[in-house]
Amino acid sequence: MRIVEKNLVGYKRELQEYMDSLTGDWENEFDKVFNLARKFFHAQEYANSVKYYDKAIALNPDYAPLYNNKAAALSKLGKRRDLISLCLETLKLNENDSIAFSNLFREAEWQKKLKQTIPQIVNKPDTYDYKIRYIVRYADSVATPYKAKYFQVFDDMGICNRCGDYEEYFWVKYIFERTEENTFIRAYLIAFCAAILEIKRNLIFKDLETKPIGHYTRVETIRHLVVKESGDRNKFRLNNVAYMNDPSEGHVFLDILSHVLKDQTLSNYYSLANGKEGRQPINDSDTYLGSFSTNVDSLPLWVQYGNNGQGCCLIFNSSCFDKEEPITPEQIRMQPQPQTEIEYTEKEEKTVAPKYCLYRVIYTDSIEDLKETTIYAPLEKVSKLLSHIDREMKKVSDSSVREDLRRIVINAIDQIRFLFKNTDYVHEHELRIVISSYDPKEDEGNRPREIPHMYVEMDKELEYDEIILGPKVEKPSEVAPYVYYTKKVKAVTKSSIKYQ
Repeated sequence: MRIVEKNLVGYKRELQEYMDSLTGDWENEFDKVFNLARKFFHAQEYANSVKYYDKAIALNPDYAPLYNNKAAALSKLGKRRDLISLCLETLKLNENDSIAFSNLFREAEWQKKLKQTIPQIVNKPDTYDYKIRYIVRYADSVATPYKAKYFQVFDDMGICNRCGDYEEYFWVKYIFERTEENTFIRAYLIAFCAAILEIKRNLIFKDLETKPIGHYTRVETIRHLVVKESGDRNKFRLNNVAYMNDPSEGHVFLDILSHVLKDQTLSNYYSLANGKEGRQPINDSDTYLGSFSTNVDSLPLWVQYGNNGQGCCLIFNSSCFDKEEPITPEQIRMQPQPQTEIEYTEKEEKTVAPKYCLYRVIYTDSIEDLKETTIYAPLEKVSKLLSHIDREMKKVSDSSVREDLRRIVINAIDQIRFLFKNTDYVHEHELRIVISSYDPKEDEGNRPREIPHMYVEMDKELEYDEIILGPKVEKPSEVAPYVYYTKKVKAVTKSSIKYQ
């Protein structure tokens, strides 16, 4: 108590000293008026603080912190009538103001005006286009006891349908559908997935127009991927990550993450033996990927991926892939929302489609290689959030719920862990498409002794700048007539590699 009194005495002394220093026409100088309002607040002279914040607003109405500060002073005076409008004014000037964002919801709840307040934000997608980062910022700013109540508000708002792009939509919807009874852990999971997406977006390949984008495959594949008319055959398949050729795929990233975590947290997700009678459950992933390379006509790649030189390398036109362009609110058509007391302006069916961006594969043998890159900071976020999630999961008594939460974590990590390989593969110059889907297809069963494989198709019209036939392809001239007939390929060539 004495410390508080001593601080208050000090603030009052600073206030008086500052007032004594003011000279000339200071009331028309924004900085001096603003500082005086702040000093009145610290000295607990809240009425004077409001008075001078009003003067500062008159001098500089576009300075967002003024409205937050005035709201804080009014709150101290017990005058709450204008607090909601002040928070809204702050967000109008600075949509990233987390203080105003959390204060708005707290104050609207306190005044029992949540349902009147929400439409003022929801119905202005040009200003308040809710994306995953806003949800994360809000989740981080709200005290734990409030999280359950406020996430119900997000449910009512149809927050899943207000994400910025397909991936954000997928993950928010995915999490909301699986955490109905666990709104506290929901905040950590959304923040976790946001950090995962931050890493992923930092790896987007941006040289579509300047670098060749090749895919090594068998010559027989041409008849499925190069066709004259559009149809089901003219779709590039993205296969489930379960079918990776290299059994070590994905372990480089897990090793790096384990190093950052400095504990055995990951073993709770990837090395479980808690199934029936101790049998280890096999992870199920909703992640699908396709592999490409900027290293075209390369002997090692012909040997490894091009049917030992008897295959082909398809050089895709850049139009087959998406650039780093977020979906705008006008491109997102909303799903019909459940009837509530809140009115929504957009009632149309959602038609958001996945983006097919290419992502660079990182070749590394150590966490030290990443410390100077743009992915290190979000990687640290991932590790911290995973620790929080693991701690919260241990409080969940229902084993089926824990399994659902574990799958969310695994599927999120799978979004990036296959974008890391060790340096033995650096010669591949690999690019990958990685997307999430819980609506895959099964193959036609061409392998009679195998279980059908699951895949998704790129919803893109395929065109090619070139098809390079492998160095060991026999009778290459017999391939060209059909390929040129389709008018989907600009050139057919034969590899320059000498390989017998």
